[in-house]
Order: sequence, then structure tokens, then C-alpha cells
Amino acid sequence: MSSTASKRIAFRAQFTVSPQDLRKITEAAQRLPKAVRRKVVRKSLRDWGEAMKRTAKAFLPKGHKRTRRDLAVKTKTYRKGRIWCGVGVRKDGDRVGWRSHLYDGGYRPWQKGIVKLKGGGFGPKPAPKLVRNWKPNYSARIVPFSQQRNWRERVKGNLGTRIYRRLWLTRAAQKWQPRVVDFVRDGVDEALRQELRSA
Repeated sequence: MSSTASKRIAFRAQFTVSPQDLRKITEAAQRLPKAVRRKVVRKSLRDWGEAMKRTAKAFLPKGHKRTRRDLAVKTKTYRKGRIWCGVGVRKDGDRVGWRSHLYDGGYRPWQKGIVKLKGGGFGPKPAPKLVRNWKPNYSARIVPFSQQRNWRERVKGNLGTRIYRRLWLTRAAQKWQPRVVDFVRDGVDEALRQELRSA
């Protein structure tokens, strides 16, 4: 299982089924005609993803309405016959986006009173400066915001305790990861029954 499907998904946390389960899925799929094999397995994986999505929504705190709305399930079939299913949070348009991961594994904010200093680095918050009534410079240029990469590497010693560790997506994946085989097997059995009825 993976919580991302494409560039439209914001937060990635991958969980892979065991080789034993993959072997059982392959054996179950071999019972179907080749023409309908991909379609049935893909539908079974989507049903599994929808079940996991419902559990993830239940694990979210009540106030996270936008994250519930933005949860999505995506399946993808590759040329060599591999079928992939992912559950994750969309980030296109007006979405929660990358902020969704902050409430799964949690995060460590800065310690109280620690700020970024003007000369570089981090330290205690300096005393407020004396306010002077300067004349505004209407011809001043607007400097664009520049992203600073790996900024948290420099503040490790100034971080506080981890907060908001809900594990809402991780717990849902751990619950439904062993059930992938059951969903595929049920889908195969249902397809075989329909084929017998139509024969």
C-alpha cells in the first residue's frame, strides 16, 4: 500500500504486502481468464482502498473535515501487468496538501522562546527594537520569497517534544494491509460465479 498515487498526491508513506501474500494473489488471479484478470484484480484493490479510506477517516480528529474530504483512492495498471493501488491526500487545487502528514507522524516545533536570528542561526528571542517613525519608501522593491532547504537540520537542538502524532493513516494501513488477499480472492470468486451463470 502506498499513500501516494501521482504528483497530485502530497504525502507519501508506503506499505508493501509480504511476498507470501503476493504469491497468494497471483495464484487466485490465475483461476480467471486472461481477458478479465486485470479488471477483476483492479476492482478488488479499489474496494480494499475504499475500506482503508473509511478507516483512515475514522482515525482522524473530528475537526479535520478538509482532510477527510481530500482523501482519495487511485489504481494504476502498468504495461507488464502490475496493478498498483494507493490511498492518500490530494494536493491539487484548494486542498490540505502536504500539511496532512503533520498529524500522522507528528512534528517537533521550536522550543518556546527560540526564533531565527537576523544574522543567521537560531537563539533566544531578542528584546524588541525601538520603534521609530520613518518616512515610507514608496519606491522600494519587493524581494521575492526564497525557500531555504533543509532548514530543520540546523535547528535540531532547539526543537521541542513531538506533538499531534495521530498515526491516522499508518494505523489504517496496518489494519488493512493483511486483508489485501481476502479482497482479491473474493473478487475472483465473484467473477467465476458470474461466468458460470452466464455460461
